[in-house]
Amino acid sequence: MLIRVTEAPLNIAEAVAAVETNAAGAVNVFLGNVRDNNLGRRVGHLVYDAYPAMAEKVMREIAEEAKERFGLLDCAVLHRTGRLELGETSLLIAVSSGH
Repeated sequence: MLIRVTEAPLNIAEAVAAVETNAAGAVNVFLGNVRDNNLGRRVGHLVYDAYPAMAEKVMREIAEEAKERFGLLDCAVLHRTGRLELGETSLLIAVSSGH
């Protein structure tokens, strides 16, 4: 299971490769991107701050629960920190499953 909090741009190919397996009939990817508005107000950028060790622990717990609850084969969860501009990906989740 790939779990990471990082300042580096997120790599879709890395996340997909981390969850791919010959047992998987499906790999799904979710991208959370910075948008230009929130609650009716304009947004120019976002700044994410985190304590990586704690955040990664919680992210792993959530991914483990999702694997069990939904019968997933594997999960990758990556989250950016630092300043992100409009359109940049802040959250990347990849999962594999039998169907």
